[in-house]
Amino acid sequence: MVSSQTATATKYLTVALVGDVMLGRLVNGPLVTDGPAYVWGNTLPLLTGADLTIGNLECVVAGRDSGRPWSHWPKKFHFKSEPAAISSLHLAGFDAVLLANNHVLDYDVEALLEMLERLERAGTPYTGAGRNLQEAS
Repeated sequence: MVSSQTATATKYLTVALVGDVMLGRLVNGPLVTDGPAYVWGNTLPLLTGADLTIGNLECVVAGRDSGRPWSHWPKKFHFKSEPAAISSLHLAGFDAVLLANNHVLDYDVEALLEMLERLERAGTPYTGAGRNLQEAS
């Protein structure tokens, strides 16, 4: 008696979980002048090659004149990136970003709200911050 085996293909999901994605501070300049791909260097193929790419956005993304540096208590570093950062995230294949970090309010609530709107318009899912607790969750 001949038995036949059903071949099943094993399917893998490749996930790229990226730590702090800093597109502000010293990265903001090259992001604007050299283009959205430049800041990723040789990691770009790894990021875009994953089925799911998620990172912690370690800056606020808002217009140059949006918000004022956080002043409710002393804070040494304030990180903000130009809106071009969102195209850079898309180019690198980011499917979602995490916002629950110590820099999301670097330019106060005004810049945070602007960033949320920009991410939503770009179709970029986020978690960890929001207009209320439900959104943040």
